[in-house]
Amino acid sequence: MNERTGASTWEVLEQEERPWLTRFVRRRVPPDAVDDVLQETWFSFWHLGDRYDETGLRRALLQRIAARRAVDWHRAQPDEPVAGGTGWREVVDPDPDFTAYLLQALGAQPGTLLWRRVVDDWSLPMLAAHFGVPAGTIKSRLARDKRDFGRRLDDWRQSLNGSEPVCAHARADVLAASACPQCVGERAVWRALIARSEPTDGGLQTTYFTVQSDLSLWLDAIFAMRRPLPPGECLWGNSLAVMGPVRRLRNAYGEDLSRRVRATTARGQEMLVFPLRRDDGRRFTLTQHATPMQAEASTAIRPSHRQIEIHLDIRFGSDGNGATFLELPRTLAVERANPAPTRVASLHDRMVLLWTAAADLARYPVVIARIT
Repeated sequence: MNERTGASTWEVLEQEERPWLTRFVRRRVPPDAVDDVLQETWFSFWHLGDRYDETGLRRALLQRIAARRAVDWHRAQPDEPVAGGTGWREVVDPDPDFTAYLLQALGAQPGTLLWRRVVDDWSLPMLAAHFGVPAGTIKSRLARDKRDFGRRLDDWRQSLNGSEPVCAHARADVLAASACPQCVGERAVWRALIARSEPTDGGLQTTYFTVQSDLSLWLDAIFAMRRPLPPGECLWGNSLAVMGPVRRLRNAYGEDLSRRVRATTARGQEMLVFPLRRDDGRRFTLTQHATPMQAEASTAIRPSHRQIEIHLDIRFGSDGNGATFLELPRTLAVERANPAPTRVASLHDRMVLLWTAAADLARYPVVIARIT
């Protein structure tokens, strides 16, 4: 942009950019200051020249200039009294920076798609040009990001409530945490049900799938042997490497065995396995954590528009058996489960499903849950 640019070109440019730029400025200054800040923004932009007029850079530059001009306006104003509750900030936005703060607190970073849409107020065409993808792709990604953000916001709101006792829920056994008073009775029922299916010989594996509100996944397992392991080494483990690294692997004496973990190929997929030895004792605990993308890549969690499928694919040896737990966040409601679980319980508004004698089931459990 320079003095050789025609007035008609300037008017077309201003008409094209004015709607979103006006919305951006309105969230930062009082209504009677919007026109002044916009005028200063365009004046600054005019004097920068043609070098910033490339596709995808012009609007980002306008946004930065507008943000700085808004700051300049506030610096030039006398301090406003806080009493009375009639200021423009209370009407328009009680804290213009709160949305950005909340997004960052819940994991969204500046420059991401959701940030550009919510905080920077970019339009769909702007987002498509900036990220180099079609507008339809932007819409689907925004829908997914907003859904994930909603789940995180629900957890954040519940954490502020302060009424729920600290509880490890179904993972308490793996973490060696004491059950809270509300959960003692339910855990006793679980132990009794699992004991009925415990094999007289071989091993018993109790597996815990814990789905988080953002659809990340904790996979925990306890492997208990009825008799000592044979001499030498035997392999244990059937979790997918794509679900992320093993976070915890301990033997009966609490010793860290994570250095033994290695990847191998089985059933056409890369699996994480590790050798067990007789001197490790008869009890082993494992923890693995998958991000939302890793959980989806492993096909353990298969999301769609308004519901998700959760596949609890656990395999057992010929002489072993086990139990499978699934714990869901408040944001997921069970619609159906196949096979039917042995027991369903609610711990602090979180649904927990239990399948005993899991090795004897006709197929591994699949749960359909609705996003609430």
